[in-house]
Amino acid sequence: MTKVPINKVKESCAKLEELKVIKIHRTGYDAEVEILDQEDSHTRHIIDEVIWENKAEYGKIYKKLITAELFEYINEGK
Repeated sequence: MTKVPINKVKESCAKLEELKVIKIHRTGYDAEVEILDQEDSHTRHIIDEVIWENKAEYGKIYKKLITAELFEYINEGK
């Protein structure tokens, strides 16, 4: 599990919304984040940079998902 302080998530989302990369839809205490389609090369660069900076965390998440799918597949065979 990856733990990120909620304030850091909110701060990052606010900055990305200012750059018109995402749109935050707020409903009460909940919020949905919509990634806007961008053809702008500057915006695509920002998204790529965010992903690159967090590649280690995304790699950990991906590894956990693959491992979970493998265990599920193995358990189905029993």
